[in-house]
Amino acid sequence: MKINVREKHKLEGERQSCFYCPIALAVRERIPEEDITVAENGRMWTRDSKGRMRLYKLPRVACEWIRTFDHGTPEERAALKPFSFRATRQ
Repeated sequence: MKINVREKHKLEGERQSCFYCPIALAVRERIPEEDITVAENGRMWTRDSKGRMRLYKLPRVACEWIRTFDHGTPEERAALKPFSFRATRQ
């Protein structure tokens, strides 16, 4: 699944939130009917209305971006740029 994390996701995202981080917000735009959980360890889960779950692996660039978003200094977070990546279904 291709994900595009835009500036608006960074501005609206919540630090240290597996449900409302910028990556979760970007995925939610692609599949709004599913619950999204993004873990800092590079895993992402989606769950549809019937309870079916899907597991995805995030690439290193996405993990590093979210770590900087969650734990970086204000200057480091401000320097984060929009980016795209592919999440691989496991």
